[in-house]
Order: sequence, then C-alpha cells, then structure tokens
Amino acid sequence: MRYFITVGLILFYGVILLTPDVVLAQAGGGTSGGLVTCTGLDCDFCKLVEMIEKVIDFLVTLLIIIATIMLAITGLQMAYTAAGGSDAREILKERMTNIIIGFVLIIASWTLVDTLLKALVTDDLKNNWRTPASELCGRQAVPNEPVINADGAFEDRPVDVAAGSASYQSGTVSGDVTVNQNMNPIFDPDDGGSHMVKPGAAERMQETLDIFKRVEDEFGRPLVINDAIAKAGTSRETETPGSRHFHGDALDVSLAGMSDADKIRLYQIARRNGFTGFGFGNNILHMDRRPSPMAWSYGNTTFGGRSVGSLRNEVISGRIP
Repeated sequence: MRYFITVGLILFYGVILLTPDVVLAQAGGGTSGGLVTCTGLDCDFCKLVEMIEKVIDFLVTLLIIIATIMLAITGLQMAYTAAGGSDAREILKERMTNIIIGFVLIIASWTLVDTLLKALVTDDLKNNWRTPASELCGRQAVPNEPVINADGAFEDRPVDVAAGSASYQSGTVSGDVTVNQNMNPIFDPDDGGSHMVKPGAAERMQETLDIFKRVEDEFGRPLVINDAIAKAGTSRETETPGSRHFHGDALDVSLAGMSDADKIRLYQIARRNGFTGFGFGNNILHMDRRPSPMAWSYGNTTFGGRSVGSLRNEVISGRIP
C-alpha cells in the first residue's frame, strides 16, 4: 500500500508540473474539446489554469475510486480473517491505515493546489473559495474600476445611445466629439465634476481628447463617448475612489452596433496611440492613460471574440499590436 500512496502522489504532482509543457506544445493546434481548448493567442494563463483544473479533477477522482475499492476489499478481508491469526489481522490493519492516509493526502493535495491556483487569480479568497480558479481568472476585475453611472448601476449593459456633440478646446486641437446624451459625459470638472477630481484633470482631459480624436480618425467613423470626468454624486466617490475618471485621463466608449472585429480594431488603435489602461466590457471599452499598463473585465470572459485573459496579458506585456 505504500506503493499506492507513492505512485499516487507522483502522478498527482508530476502531471501538474508537466501541464505547462503540454499547453505550450499544443498551443497552436488546440481543439474545442479535451484538455486543450484554445488556439494561438487565446492560449493564455487562464486557459492553462483551466487545463490544470481538468487534470487535477481527473486524477483526484481516479485516485479516490481506487482508494475506495481497496478500502472495501481490505475491510472484507478483515471480516473473513476475524478468526485467523493475529499477524494476518495486523497486516490488514496496517494496509487499511495506509489506505486512509493515502486518501487524506489526496484530499489535502487537491485542496492545496486548488487554493494556490485561486491565489494566483484573485485577491479575495475569502469570498471566492467555492468558485473554480478558471472562472475567477476569466472574470477578474481590477478594484476601483467598475463603470458606474449616476444611479449607481453598472454602465456595462445595453444603454440607449442618443448621439449628440460636445465641443472641446485644447492647446493643439479644437473640435467636436460625439457623446451619448443619455449618459451626459462631462469634460470639465466645472460642469458638475466630483469634489474628488484630481487637480489638473481638465488639462489632462483635453490631452486625452486630442489622442482620442486621432483614434477616431484612424478608426474611420465617429465613436460615442459614454463617460469622461467623474461626476458629482455618483457612487464612484464611495465605491471606486481609485478610478482614472477622477484623474481626467479616462474615457468610456460605447460599443453599440460594433462587430467583434471592430471592437478588437478599436482596442488595438487605442493602444497604438498611447492608451495604457483598458476595461473590456460587453457594451463599453474603457480606455485611460495610466502610468503602468493594466486591463480587466466587467464579469465577461470574452471581448471581440477573444478571451479577456489573452487581451489582459497582451496589454500588461507592453506588446503593441
């Protein structure tokens, strides 16, 4: 039975250690089923976590079945040797003890690896211990960046777009931008900005709009802005105080009517023009000019047909598409 415990643990940890090589070897030719469920750029860290979970689940299930069968057999042997010699009974007791130890080690190993995987993809283990690590990885969001409107509701939902225009003036460019009048974005703190807006936000917003106009020109058609500088009285002030909307260098762009290809193209153009922070939503693309690259989702796992995980890795890596 010592062999069972040793072989079981070697298989358990050995497959885990070899899993990254398997992913890399098949990254270019994954299929929709089996362990590898991605191809090319979509084979990101989140897919690796998903694959590790599948391997662990399979091994744990297999080892528990084997341990249960061996435990039942040993129990029957003990029952039939009740009248036998003490040596035989001691051997069977030792075997049963080893099986139980092996069972406990299997569960403990699964718990340890599962906890480590969750720790890699979330900072909130307390509230997410029941959720698989692969799901946490796909929906991971950066704190202080959910998009919230004046009513405290998430803006990453279908929103009626009433397109209008707003004029802006900067040191280099003056012109109009297209805005969603239902969301009433503001570009100057004096127009109803929050008391938490940082000094210099108005100037940074003008610079941001200049860059945004270059993005819009390259994109080839008007882009609708849902939100810009944080407004007074919204739940941003209490729930997302670290948002870049308080700094004046963030815009939320509506994705209404865009194809998946357009969504990816917009994100790529924005990156090429100097935006460094991205929130990938189903209905909006948040873009900002924070000092260090960062990306997140709003609960969705895909954006423009690509996994949010692969886009996040691309942004953080600094690789310009």
